[in-house]
Amino acid sequence: MKNEEKMQLMINEIKSLYPNKIILNGSQVSKVLGISTRTFSRFISAKAWDKLPKFRCEEIERKGDIKNNKYQFNIFDVAEFLSK
Repeated sequence: MKNEEKMQLMINEIKSLYPNKIILNGSQVSKVLGISTRTFSRFISAKAWDKLPKFRCEEIERKGDIKNNKYQFNIFDVAEFLSK
């Protein structure tokens, strides 16, 4: 199977799980990758970027000066990562 065919297959699989979505959050990508959200957090804290698809991170301030990170993944980047 060619890489393009694998990528299209992955895009269709992701769209079947999350129809009408182009951008996924961290927990949605964890489900697509077949890992737990705890494993996802461990990859982030260990800076193991090679184990995750390309993403954008945005820091959000909450009440009480608590800072959280918002991770955004494009479904095409996730499909490309899975097709390799």
